[in-house]
Amino acid sequence: MKTALVKVNEITIEVRPDVKHEWLLSTKDVAEGYGLSESGLRSIKSDNNGEIEEGTHYVRMSDAKGKPLMWTKRGVTRLGFFIKTPMAKEFRDWAEEYIIGSYVGTA
Repeated sequence: MKTALVKVNEITIEVRPDVKHEWLLSTKDVAEGYGLSESGLRSIKSDNNGEIEEGTHYVRMSDAKGKPLMWTKRGVTRLGFFIKTPMAKEFRDWAEEYIIGSYVGTA
């Protein structure tokens, strides 16, 4: 799998391949998909830190900008249980289809 740009409603998500987790999404893309700000997503993570675990639901990647947090497919799914924004249902629907493997989209 190579990096893919996927259109979800009005936003474009960058799906990055990962050997361990299959794919990863940036905090920016996950927040935007769920209709939150990045700080709002960080609050959800903090409020539910007993259920959202590093290495399972998110990972920190080393790059030139520091150690950005990237969300695994398990993390994107788990976040969907906690987020109830108007856009969340549509993003959960997309994530579910993408995870199951039947989603075919292009940017």
